Amino acid sequence: MKKRGTRLAALALTAVMTIGALAGCGGKDAGGASAGNAAGAGNGTESQGSAGDADSQGGAGDAGDQAQDGEPYEVVMAYVTLGSDPQDLGLVEEELSKVTMEKIGCTVKFKPVPLSNLASQYNLWASSGEKVDLLIMFQMDLGTYVNEGKILELTDYMDLLPAPTAVDGERGLYVGGMYDNRVYAVPVVNPSLGEGKAFYVRKDIMDSIDYEEKDLYTYEDLDAIFAQVKETYPDLITIAAAGIKNNTFAYQFIPYDTLGVQGGWAGVLMDPVSGNTTIENLYESEEYYEYLTWMRRWQEAGYLSADAATTNDQPGDWVKAGRCAGFMLGDDTPGNKDNQEANTNYEMVQLNIRPTFLTTNTYDQLRWCVSSTSQNPQKAAEFLNLMYDGSEVVNLLMNGVEGKHYVKNGDSMIVSYPEGIDGTNTPYNNVLGIYGDKRNMYMFEPNKDSFYSDSDAYTANALKHPSVALGYTFNSSEYQTEMAAISSVISQYVTTLEYGMAADLDATYQEFIEALDAAGMNRLVEANQEQFDAWLAAQ
Repeated sequence: MKKRGTRLAALALTAVMTIGALAGCGGKDAGGASAGNAAGAGNGTESQGSAGDADSQGGAGDAGDQAQDGEPYEVVMAYVTLGSDPQDLGLVEEELSKVTMEKIGCTVKFKPVPLSNLASQYNLWASSGEKVDLLIMFQMDLGTYVNEGKILELTDYMDLLPAPTAVDGERGLYVGGMYDNRVYAVPVVNPSLGEGKAFYVRKDIMDSIDYEEKDLYTYEDLDAIFAQVKETYPDLITIAAAGIKNNTFAYQFIPYDTLGVQGGWAGVLMDPVSGNTTIENLYESEEYYEYLTWMRRWQEAGYLSADAATTNDQPGDWVKAGRCAGFMLGDDTPGNKDNQEANTNYEMVQLNIRPTFLTTNTYDQLRWCVSSTSQNPQKAAEFLNLMYDGSEVVNLLMNGVEGKHYVKNGDSMIVSYPEGIDGTNTPYNNVLGIYGDKRNMYMFEPNKDSFYSDSDAYTANALKHPSVALGYTFNSSEYQTEMAAISSVISQYVTTLEYGMAADLDATYQEFIEALDAAGMNRLVEANQEQFDAWLAAQ
């Protein structure tokens, strides 16, 4: 990277051994039931003998199930939305509580919070001491929440949580949930592991222009496509992108490893599968500046909405309403195109823009944590386990109530909408896949049963391309002042820069770089390099 101005198996074994030591003799063994290793996991049936069973954990009659007033304990969980609550959220909450009362003797309360307000709301809950049991780390820095005392270490609850080998004996579930060699989070399990990215665009629009099908599309390729779309459909928004950014979205285009720190606040490894071991400042790189120049060019050409930074609209709604050509950014994993089609009612074309590979971030983008304001961490841990144990809870959270929000088709894990309902008018539409073991989640038509085998194949390919730093996470405990300052600078500048709205790009960019340097970013890059070198030497 230029500036402007077979370790995988060993890693997994280390992670599994570490978790085993933490769990002690009380942890689940290989025959214990949990997501991924239970007999019923992944086939739409419920497994037996999970951590929530009454025999093993006391069940509904255990004293820990009761609140101080004698009522069953209510697990309060953050429920992330894109700005509006699903119409039937209360119904799903009610049905979920029926399940949890039967299995682990508690009820569940959703605490809706828009994704754009997640960090600020978490800060408010922590500072006020408000009772909240479960928080989802949505592309957030785990170390920051640990060092600020906002989440609990899970060591004492490992025997209640999914087994460390629940996802895959080779990799281990908790690779992305550890900080300073301790477990603080349970990562969400995706059907496919890997970090490839793609644009999704309406097929009817792509059929009307001239373009070449490619394995990967460059900025130049996309620019030529955008130009044709804008000329042919001048009244449509070309690129579906909007909303205030608190962190960079450059990872959608640029392959790098953030080394366990969201946003690359402490430096990154560019092209991490090449063997490069030099940590550098992402924001000073030529790759990042090139990304900004393309965003500016696309804003000036009218491909990006002029209101992208200020609108409260959701870009996906633009596509549903026929106001946008698409070009929605997302993962390139199997089934994502089908999901986009189900959500928008448009047939889609997938344009891959970044190849897949594995980093620690593959496992730590979405992680569930127990809040430090929880009044019953044990019960929170038991509920967490239910998210990973079989299909019932994860499908209630993701798809709603069977028969009302979706209909099963025999033994297939591909479901359909009830008559008169589709992705645009369903009263329960949870588009954020942030719950439990998603390999147990039903997928909507037009997905096919092959989705699950295709996902396995995608993961197998990604495993061939691991980052040299897979398993490493920067310990930022001594640099919280700098981390907070860097986060503030990034949130101040990236919305303007990455929507191409800086009238004088070079001047604004230079201000940004100088502000990052003043906040201490280059000191963090040096500290990160020192820790990383020591980690490499120990492998």
